[in-house]
Amino acid sequence: MHKCIGFSSMVALVGLIGMLGTTTSAKAQVVNGSFETGDFTGWTLNNGLGAVVTTADSKNPTDGVFFAHLDAGNGAYVYTTLSQTFNATAGDIISGDAYFQANDYIPYNDDAYVQILQGNVVLFSSDVAAVGDFGNTPWTAFSYQFAAGGSYTIEAGVRNVLDNGLSSSMGLDNVRISSSSVTPEGSSLAMFALGGLPLAVGFGRKFRRKTS
Repeated sequence: MHKCIGFSSMVALVGLIGMLGTTTSAKAQVVNGSFETGDFTGWTLNNGLGAVVTTADSKNPTDGVFFAHLDAGNGAYVYTTLSQTFNATAGDIISGDAYFQANDYIPYNDDAYVQILQGNVVLFSSDVAAVGDFGNTPWTAFSYQFAAGGSYTIEAGVRNVLDNGLSSSMGLDNVRISSSSVTPEGSSLAMFALGGLPLAVGFGRKFRRKTS
């Protein structure tokens, strides 16, 4: 009886190890985060003044051969926006690169931003006042770690302020999600469990000798 129970338990353990080793959860991701499809697949462009380009504003992509370029010009105080909704888990990190090109001067304080809409988390922001008349930022890296899992929306936007005469612009590229979780993956747990399996087998053999 003891012999049968011990063997069955080990079979169940091996089965569980196999499940841990082969089962993988879908990881959060941003679709087309580097715009390498050459278009806005996966994204929603609002107000239409945007394009996927290989170069603009004397800037090249930070990843791959394309990036998103947004122009203001829909009217004073009207943002051109680009957004995508995705799922993230606690501990995931969203990162990317953005820049702002001021094609205007003070007092026409055109501005641009990148943010997570849930909680109004600002990832990047700039305006004419920050970069100076007709100034610009370099490509600027941003990142944010999610404290809780859920559905989130990243949005980039640029607008003209006071008038719609000289339109400023912005770029977005290399948007991605990575995980900083230290929880072992299923395969790691499986390796850990397998490491203890010879000990369990040896104990089972010793136990059978004593009870036979």
